[in-house]
Amino acid sequence: MITIACQSCAKALTVIGDNDEAAALVGHLSDFYPDKYKCFACEGQAACVLTAEVSEAALRSMTIFEVTPQEAFAALMGMGIPAEMTCCSEVVETLFEKQGIKANGYQIPKTNRYVMNSLTFPDGSTLHLGASAAGALAYRISKAHSYVKATHGD
Repeated sequence: MITIACQSCAKALTVIGDNDEAAALVGHLSDFYPDKYKCFACEGQAACVLTAEVSEAALRSMTIFEVTPQEAFAALMGMGIPAEMTCCSEVVETLFEKQGIKANGYQIPKTNRYVMNSLTFPDGSTLHLGASAAGALAYRISKAHSYVKATHGD
C-alpha cells in the first residue's frame, strides 16, 4: 500500500488494491512520481510513500481516505474523492436551499450527476447557466417580474 500525504493540510490518500495498478496509476511508475503530487483537497505539495514507512504518530495526525488506485488517480486529477462525487438532485438542491438559493435542473438518469440550468437568488433574480468548452457558462441574468408592479407601477 502507498500513502499520498499533503504536508500543508494533513490529508492523505491511502491506496488499497492491486499493487501493480497502484504503482502504474499513482505510484513510482506513474507520471506523478517523484515530485508532481498535488493534494486533492488544497492543491499543496504532497508526497507518495509506502504506508508501512509512515509512523503511527504521523498517521494519527492526518485525515486519511482509503481509495482504490483508480479513485486515487481521479482525486489527483482534480475529480475529488468518492465522498465528494455524489451530486444527485437531492444533494445539490439541498445544498443551495440552505443558502436561500433555488437550483433548477435535473438529475441525469442512472447517475449521481445533476445538470444545473439556473440558480434563483432570494431577491428573485435568476442566473441562467449553460455549458462551454471552458466550463460552466453564465449567459443571462433575469430579474424577478411582477405583473402587479408592471401594470400598476410602484
